[in-house]
Amino acid sequence: MSELREDLPTKDWVVFATERAKRPHDFRQPRKQPAAADYDESCRFCLGNESQTPHGRTGYAYVRRAIARGWPTGGVDTPAHVQLALTVGNGSVKVDGQVRVPSPGFAGRVLVADVSLPELLAAAGVGPAGMIHAGRLTSELSVEVGLRAAEDGTVVGTHDVRVRGRISLAQPTMTISAASPITVATGSLALDVTQLELPGVLPGTVSREAGAITAGALSSGDVHFQGQLTLTKPQVTMAEPNGFTAGADTVDLMLSDILALGVLPFGATAPSSARGELRADVQLSMAGTHVAITGEHGCSGSLGALALALAALSAQGFLAGAEAARRPDRSLTPAGACP
Repeated sequence: MSELREDLPTKDWVVFATERAKRPHDFRQPRKQPAAADYDESCRFCLGNESQTPHGRTGYAYVRRAIARGWPTGGVDTPAHVQLALTVGNGSVKVDGQVRVPSPGFAGRVLVADVSLPELLAAAGVGPAGMIHAGRLTSELSVEVGLRAAEDGTVVGTHDVRVRGRISLAQPTMTISAASPITVATGSLALDVTQLELPGVLPGTVSREAGAITAGALSSGDVHFQGQLTLTKPQVTMAEPNGFTAGADTVDLMLSDILALGVLPFGATAPSSARGELRADVQLSMAGTHVAITGEHGCSGSLGALALALAALSAQGFLAGAEAARRPDRSLTPAGACP
């Protein structure tokens, strides 16, 4: 039923047909939405256009991709939060942390889960094709590149790099081509990185912040490592005619302190006489070792356990270039015990 209503501003009476409100779609024309294109060369977020954004393409399709703002609202040198997730074959790579663009820096975690090592190396073009033909990579690393992690009270210089965490490989297998091919395999490999320090590797004038890596005993171009390498069921096999098999139940290599002086080409500040020097404290232990030689005169043997400790190992010029390696002062001075 129609209604009479007063138009308050004009004081006119107007007839309202209220029933018409029940059929609002009688004369409506549906809009046709254009189909979304699978690829647009002008869209920086489309697969294939990774060169238009700060991160390069990995060779695998990604699940989601986040691009850090180059100039956050807090100032051009204020870190911005970044998250990145990639699918790599059946595995994944995740990055979560703070990134600074104008003065390069990153502090956060890098998580790798169940990534095929042969596929990863092939995509990166590293090593001979087919040399490593099995292995799954997993890692959980805390990475600080010129930027200190928020939860850590220590200082990382603006040109320093520090890495901590674990890298593990499941059932890696490698074959070395030769007249008698050699196969190296292990059930698992785990590298626990207590601390990896690379001072002064980022460009610019090396900083000397109080408590920073470069303010301590290390110099720009040095490498300092502390950690442990653990192998389970490692085995080396050489095919006939000179065949043999050697292996162990477990191998533990404790790298208590590894220091390589001036080995990185990033403004090394170590004295020239010390560059290329390797200093190490190492402990090696093996359990269930065994060796078997095949062929007509084959034999086999086993050893229950082996322990070797090398303390204050010093190798002068060991990691230097060819010119330094020819110096007459190149020497190896171990001090240790073999219980």
